Amino acid sequence: MDNMAYLQQISANNQSDSSKLTNDFFKNLPLSLVLKIVGGIIAAFILIAIIGNLSASKVKKEQHAAERTSLRSSYLIESLDETQSKLKSSELRQLSSSLTSVLKETLRNINSNLSNDFNLADFSPEKSASSISTEESENINKLNKSLENARLSGTLDRAFRREISFQISLLISIESDGLARTKKPALQKTYQKSIQNLENLQSDFKKYRDRTN
Repeated sequence: MDNMAYLQQISANNQSDSSKLTNDFFKNLPLSLVLKIVGGIIAAFILIAIIGNLSASKVKKEQHAAERTSLRSSYLIESLDETQSKLKSSELRQLSSSLTSVLKETLRNINSNLSNDFNLADFSPEKSASSISTEESENINKLNKSLENARLSGTLDRAFRREISFQISLLISIESDGLARTKKPALQKTYQKSIQNLENLQSDFKKYRDRTN
């Protein structure tokens, strides 16, 4: 017998002995104990799978909150650009301009977060979860339709103040939800700064409403 055949035979014998020891071990255990061991192993695998799924779900919700912030900011910028020159009140035009600046800063920062934290470079509606993109598109279409109807009826300024104040509240809510979900320092900073700026603008819109009502 050559060396290779000899080594293979030793290996086969060892595997056979190991298998026999394992079988003898389980044969000597009470059936109830074997079932408990097997059940424990299965339970451990299930627990690991559940923890993994929960972790993945948490990250996905965190990402979706950032995506929604980006889309809402982007769509609102487009709507403001379309409407601002049609406003009669110079104060409202200034508020619109200030809001646009805040939204552009938020958009720039949140897209950087999406790229760095979620590997979504050059984020766009096409790269978002379809349901989020659809919902945000429907929201802005509804807003634009309301503002256009108000323009045709000669009440654009009043509708703009009301609708944009509401949109600011919605965006604050979206960002607050995102802030509560994340522990990423850069993303937290983006949300915190944007929320503070939006709350300041919300206060300015309220002051305008109180003066003009």
